[in-house]
Amino acid sequence: MGYNVQTAVETKHHLIVAHEVTNDVTDKGQLFNMASKAQQAMKAETLTVLTDRGYFNSLDIKDCEEAGI
Repeated sequence: MGYNVQTAVETKHHLIVAHEVTNDVTDKGQLFNMASKAQQAMKAETLTVLTDRGYFNSLDIKDCEEAGI
């Protein structure tokens, strides 16, 4: 059994604002899930997110844009 730990960290103090453990093999499909959790935790209307290309998923990017991420 393998686990994939996802974390979202804010940049000012480098604190974890959201986390999740999945059984997914890759990070694809995790971008909107984690970004929206971070946005909610930080009570931010808009949010800038930086990731590596392993998160690339066109549907997630569309959802993020619509949510102000």
